[in-house]
Amino acid sequence: NGEWTIDPVADWVTVSPMSGNGDATLTLTADANTGESRSTEIKAATKDNSTVLTLTQKAPQYYMSVTPNEIQSGMEGGEFAVEVSANIDWTIESPQWVTCSMTEGSNNAMVTLTIAPIGGDFSTNRVGDVVFGNGTVSDMIHVVQAVEPVNPIEVNPNRLQFVCTGDTLT
Repeated sequence: NGEWTIDPVADWVTVSPMSGNGDATLTLTADANTGESRSTEIKAATKDNSTVLTLTQKAPQYYMSVTPNEIQSGMEGGEFAVEVSANIDWTIESPQWVTCSMTEGSNNAMVTLTIAPIGGDFSTNRVGDVVFGNGTVSDMIHVVQAVEPVNPIEVNPNRLQFVCTGDTLT
């Protein structure tokens, strides 16, 4: 035992206390990680001995979710509200006949998709996907624009999320 010190630590970790005499309980606090997994070592030393504690912190779990996950429209097209739930910066890619109120965003947002009317002698449905994401994670909305009237089947809720330990939902 005796006097001890903690060597300087990485800028994302704080240790308290940094020095003492005899037995002590250290409090270590790690800042939120917004990047890659990381690790560092903390060295506690007396004049005769030292020991090293290795700290690791995982990268955050990124998520991207859009609601609804399908849009059905008639020939007339229209505007449709989309809720984006994310913890990332994201962009939107869409078919030419679907325009978006924004083409990029960050975290949660509301986006309006505008489906252009079908004109002329168009005889088949238009089908495409609007993709939200950043290359790491993504989600999409399947868009169907029907030449004939649309009578959609509604399911509520249209998305269920299970916890990682298993779950039963109805």
